[in-house]
Amino acid sequence: ENVPIDEVGVTDSEIRVTVVASVTNPLGGRYKEFADGVSTDGRLIFAPNGDHVLYAIDPGNSDSPPRVVWSFTAQNKLWAKPVVADGRVFLPSLDHYLYALDAETGQELWRFDAGASIASAPTLADGVLYFGSFAQKFFAVRASDGVLIWESPVDAWIWCQALALDDAVIFGDVKGKLYALDRRDGRRLWTAQSGGPIRAQPLVDGDRVYFVSFDTHLYEVNLNAALTEGNVMPARRVIENGLTRRLLSTPTLLDDDVLLVPLFDGDVKLTAVDLRAGQKSYEFPPRAQP
Repeated sequence: ENVPIDEVGVTDSEIRVTVVASVTNPLGGRYKEFADGVSTDGRLIFAPNGDHVLYAIDPGNSDSPPRVVWSFTAQNKLWAKPVVADGRVFLPSLDHYLYALDAETGQELWRFDAGASIASAPTLADGVLYFGSFAQKFFAVRASDGVLIWESPVDAWIWCQALALDDAVIFGDVKGKLYALDRRDGRRLWTAQSGGPIRAQPLVDGDRVYFVSFDTHLYEVNLNAALTEGNVMPARRVIENGLTRRLLSTPTLLDDDVLLVPLFDGDVKLTAVDLRAGQKSYEFPPRAQP
């Protein structure tokens, strides 16, 4: 069953990246659809695909071409890259399952049913996998055997990879709400609100959390701020007029004052934001001058 992604404000074609394969492509065929990049354990490349298949690829070298070592077929598209750790591959799928696979052989070790499509990568911290699904729930699952530790209801679909801190896990939903849950039991600590769906993983820098939204804005949450009624944390727009484009990718901190923000579409691909001044430092490529 195809997920009606248009309900969150984008079309299926907008979130796909199509790789045109050559005749020597180890995956075979002419086209392969990758939505969220690949992962690696340093030896193999794990490439999730829109054809429901995860490919484990040996990249080869100058003397040997790339080749598929093993593949694993899920029951629906794979829109999120897997997490690879401790000889295991943790693979989310639109078929509602999070799979644990042996990284050497591709053998399924366990699966967890999240009740609806999983469209973002899990976050692994201290032996626990944290992730959400389109069932409007967020989960903490034991990585060793797939046993549920806790689940917490949220207000909308989750299409965002979580950020794990020492005591909290932070993520957003497609209605623009940012959540902080207690890592121990899933209790809701606070929320913050943006003006559009949150797709990108949040970023923490000291006592500040930064996140971006489809509404074109970069937001800052001060973890030391006082909560308002309903345990709501104020979310400040770093640049009041926004960055003109929908924001889907996690920013990168360049130094204490500058944050690099990738833009989803348009001629400008990257904007540097001066956090102290609350304005753009530069853009790449630069806009043409009139």
